[in-house]
Amino acid sequence: MTKDEFWRIVRASMEDCEEDEYQDECLERLLRSLSASEVFEFQRHFHRYRETANRGELWAAGMLLNGGRASDDGFEYFRNWLIACGEAVYSRVLREPESLAELEVDTDEEGRPDAEFEELGYVAFNAYEALTGGKSLYDEFPAAGAADEPRWDWREFNSESWLKSHLPQSLGEIRPI
Repeated sequence: MTKDEFWRIVRASMEDCEEDEYQDECLERLLRSLSASEVFEFQRHFHRYRETANRGELWAAGMLLNGGRASDDGFEYFRNWLIACGEAVYSRVLREPESLAELEVDTDEEGRPDAEFEELGYVAFNAYEALTGGKSLYDEFPAAGAADEPRWDWREFNSESWLKSHLPQSLGEIRPI
């Protein structure tokens, strides 16, 4: 599977959903129409793109966008959400994290911004299991489920002065954790 095929599938999961289908459900349905080896390759691309987005300035921008919430898991789910937005948004945000301020973001039940997509991280695993009669993608590709360890120190990106000088106020209230 090429990177273009990966992004085509992500785009289809945004555009071709059934009326009562969420994006992760649509993506899983699309992946189940592929071979197990193609799902494996899809997950390799997904993992690589999520790892590429594992950067301090994106953590800070995601924290601000999500109203100051920035756990390790939350940052992983933010990167899942970023991939789910498609190649154009993903690429632009990697180049210009402040461009997140221009995106429309859903809110949670309490009205807070919710730029996280935990479920997207499980889609390829579910599809692979269904296609292989129960084989685990974790066994086939151990790195696929591994947490992406930061290569940066979050404290560097959590000072009020860094946030104010690098990210627009429109991303949300600046509240270092």
